[in-house]
Formats: sequence, C-alpha cells, structure tokens
Amino acid sequence: NPSMDAPATIGGTAFSNGSGVLGVNQGAGANNQMANAMRISISAAPQAVDDSALSQQNVALLPNSGATGTPNGSRQVVTSDQAFTGSRGVIQVNQSAGVGNRMANTLTIRVTD
Repeated sequence: NPSMDAPATIGGTAFSNGSGVLGVNQGAGANNQMANAMRISISAAPQAVDDSALSQQNVALLPNSGATGTPNGSRQVVTSDQAFTGSRGVIQVNQSAGVGNRMANTLTIRVTD
C-alpha cells in the first residue's frame, strides 16, 4: 500500500477576533461529510434542524474507493492554541483527517414573543 499522510491544521492565529457566526469545515482524506447549521426563529412553536438541513452534502463513493488495507502514514488534526482567540459569537468547527467521516454542528435558537 502507498504511504498517505493526511494532516488537517488550523494554525497560528487563524480566525482570531472573529465575531458573529463562524463555521469551519476542514478535511484531509476522502469521502468526508461535514455541515454547520444554525437556525434562529421567532415563533410560538419550536422548530428543529431536520434531516433536510443536514443532508445538504452527499458523497458518492467511487466503486474502487474501498480500503484494501491500511496504508502507511499518519492522520492528524491540529488546532493551534491561539486559533479563534478573541472570537465572539457562535463558532462551529469540524476537522477530519481520515476517510468516511460524517460530522455536523447544529444550533437552534427560538425566541418566543
């Protein structure tokens, strides 16, 4: 099997002093699905983030994409301890260094009047 290194890094002061809604999806690998979803509503009835919001990305696997063995190499995700420093608001982060991962961050805020 060929060697494969898959690093996913958010380094230095990336995304520092951000404000509002910040969504980051970072992948190093194959066939990963990631979603950041946020909903704010003003109503008397609750609303949820349903499957239609989470299914905004579909990954079609190639016929030859199945692993035939474990390749040599490393898979690593790193987030700097200075990244996102001073940021305020909603911060949603997905990092993946691998194959076939599904990740979602969801936030629903409902304000009633």
